[in-house]
Amino acid sequence: GMTHTIYYTRCPVATASGLAYQRGSFGEAFAGTGYEVRNLKELGRGKAGTHFTHKIPNSIREGGAIPPLWARVRGADTVVIGLTFTPECLSFYVRPGEGEGGFAGLRGRRLGLPRRPQLEVDFMRVNAHKAFSGALAEHGMSASDVEFTDVVIDEDVLAIANVDYGQGSERKVPPLYAGEIEALLRGEADCVFAKNAETKYLEQVYGDRIEKVYDLLDCAHVEHKINANPRIITASGELAREHPDAVVNYLRVLVRTAAWASDHPREAAETMAVELGVQTEDIVASYEAAFHTQLWPTLSQEMRALLQNQIEFMVKHDYLPPGVSLDGWAQEDLLRRAYELEGIDYAGKALPWAA
Repeated sequence: GMTHTIYYTRCPVATASGLAYQRGSFGEAFAGTGYEVRNLKELGRGKAGTHFTHKIPNSIREGGAIPPLWARVRGADTVVIGLTFTPECLSFYVRPGEGEGGFAGLRGRRLGLPRRPQLEVDFMRVNAHKAFSGALAEHGMSASDVEFTDVVIDEDVLAIANVDYGQGSERKVPPLYAGEIEALLRGEADCVFAKNAETKYLEQVYGDRIEKVYDLLDCAHVEHKINANPRIITASGELAREHPDAVVNYLRVLVRTAAWASDHPREAAETMAVELGVQTEDIVASYEAAFHTQLWPTLSQEMRALLQNQIEFMVKHDYLPPGVSLDGWAQEDLLRRAYELEGIDYAGKALPWAA
């Protein structure tokens, strides 16, 4: 019979999908099933935007929460089949010598909120806004203590959707937050935000031209580490309805990959480094020490509550209309089935942040 293709797309962050892709696990799991899983980038630039809009009918996406929430509001036919949360570094940069007062020393200064006109959904702006809000709250400050200022970054974001980054000296892609840093260096803002392992590459590229003033990874309140995460695993509605077994098989690969990572911290970090275009030690420095045990997809109440925090922030600041909810959107049976078939207790994992 005809082979059905499922296109997957992921963000350059810690995901079981990314590890599975690097390890060839999808090819292995889908061999002889009548399905194949391929990277969305094979469809070319014209379709790259579906990473944000979820327009194509046969895809699965694991990545930042903002595009799927945005797409949902716009009527995209999707089903949430899992959530993951791996806390990552959320870093703030100033010009050299301007960070001695720590984040609290930024009172009265300009915090740069990026605006990328080419993005259909400006998730990077939401990330920066939420991170700044969390950092302010951690320091007993509020938005009225600083000046939020727009930093316009005109760049082609589609050029890097699902791209293979290359590593170290072979790295092919400039730092994702170069636009923010350049604005900082031009004096358009006094502090800018960047996140994830990408910050380590950023720090290598800019060296002593920038100074890190604070990082939310070590903050006291888990809700301030929520930044486009929990990441949402969405499947096209049609795929979930017509081909549930294939979706379960996809989820089994994620569960299996999460189990492998839990037992192989070093290899997990090495694989993640290739996926994110950084060095292995950059991964270790960008995530909590136990990150390799935190890749399990779940739809537990704790995880849903964390996502609710992201949704509430977006509603409060008019990035989303009220009323977006996992009720009627999340479908747990496919994930439960995947765990069952793998012989692993569903969401029975001791996740440090759920304590």
